[in-house]
Amino acid sequence: MSRVLHIDLDAFFASVEEAENPELRNQKLVVMGAGERGVVTSANYRARKNGIKAGMPYKKAFSLCPDCTFISANYKIYEDYSRRFFKILEQFSPDVEHYSIDEAFIDVSRLRYIENSEIGLAVKIKREIKNKIKISASIGIGDKKVSAKIATKLAKPGGVCRVLNEDDFLTGILVSEIPGIGKALSVKFSLVGFERGRDIKKRDFLLWEKIKTGFGSFVIPFEREMLSSLPFQSVSRGRTFNRDLSEKDEILVHISEFSEEISRTLIKNQVKTSLVGVKLRYFNFYEEEFKTKMIPPISNYSDIYTQAKTLFLNNYKPVKGKLRALTVFVGNLKKAPIYYMFRPEINKKEAFSSAVFRIKERFGDRIIYPARKFVRI
Repeated sequence: MSRVLHIDLDAFFASVEEAENPELRNQKLVVMGAGERGVVTSANYRARKNGIKAGMPYKKAFSLCPDCTFISANYKIYEDYSRRFFKILEQFSPDVEHYSIDEAFIDVSRLRYIENSEIGLAVKIKREIKNKIKISASIGIGDKKVSAKIATKLAKPGGVCRVLNEDDFLTGILVSEIPGIGKALSVKFSLVGFERGRDIKKRDFLLWEKIKTGFGSFVIPFEREMLSSLPFQSVSRGRTFNRDLSEKDEILVHISEFSEEISRTLIKNQVKTSLVGVKLRYFNFYEEEFKTKMIPPISNYSDIYTQAKTLFLNNYKPVKGKLRALTVFVGNLKKAPIYYMFRPEINKKEAFSSAVFRIKERFGDRIIYPARKFVRI
C-alpha cells in the first residue's frame, strides 16, 4: 500500500517576508498585491485572527485590522524560497510531486521502512525546512493524496496529522472539504443529499472510489515520473488596477506584461502550455473566464500574448462596465526537452524569448521592453 505525505508551507508569502525581515515576526503581517486596490495574497496567523483572508480587498482588510502591517508581494523572492523548499524535499525522496509554489506530495512507500515511523520522517522533513529556510510547514499523511491533503489542513499551523484508516476518515468529511470538488460542485452534491463522504459511499460506491483515487494517486511509474518533473501545474499573473480601466489599449499593455512574466517562468523551467486563458473582474466584482487550447504547446511570449489578447478583445464587453482586475493564466503544462526548447532551428520564438530573458537576468528587467508596450499593436 502506498503512503503519501502532503507538505504545505504555512502562510507562505508572509512567512518568507518574516524570514527576510525578522522584525516583522511579532507583527500582524498582510502581504498585498500591487497598489491600494490590491487584494490580500497572504497573511500570517496573527492577522488571520482578525478575519483577514486571501483574496480580500485592501479596504476591507484594513477596516478589519488597521494595526496590521501591509506590504507589497515580492514574487521573485517567493519563487527562490520555493525552489529551495523543493530541493529539500528531493533530498528525502525521488517521488516528489510539485503541486503548487508552496505545496508538494511525496510518495514515501519506499522510505517508511528506512525511518523509524512516518511521523518521524515528517518531523525530520519539517525540521530540515525550518533549519534551511526558516519557515514552518504542516504535514498530512495518508494512503492517497486526498486524505493526506485534508490531514494537512487539520495539522495547521505547524503540525503533523496522520490518517490511519482512510475510508473511515473520509466518510465523516464534509463533501465541500474534499480536495478537487470545490464550492460549486459541493452545492450540486448537497442538492442530491450528499453532505458527507458516507452519503456518497452509501448511494454511489463507484463514485466514492473515484473520488478517493481521482485526486491523483500515484498510478504507474511513468505517471509518477511525469508528475515529479513538473515544477508546477499552472502559472498565472494578474493585477487589481489602481483605478477601473476600460481603454483597451491600456489594458493590452498589462496583458503584454503578464504574458512576458508567464513566458519567462515557463522557459526557465523548460515547460510548455497547451492552454491559455484570461480572467476578467469588473468594477462590481462580477467575473468571467475565457480560455483556449493550443496545439502544439507553446512557451514563448509572443504566442502567449497573441492568444491572451485575442481572448480579451473577443470577450471584453465595455457595456458591462470597467475592469477592476485582470489575470492571464496558462495550464495543461508539459515538460519540454531542453534540446527542443532552445535550439533556434527547431523553435525560433522560444530561442528568441530565452535570449531576451537571459539578457534581463544579467542587466535588469528595464534593459529590454516589447515594442507593444509603447506602440498600439
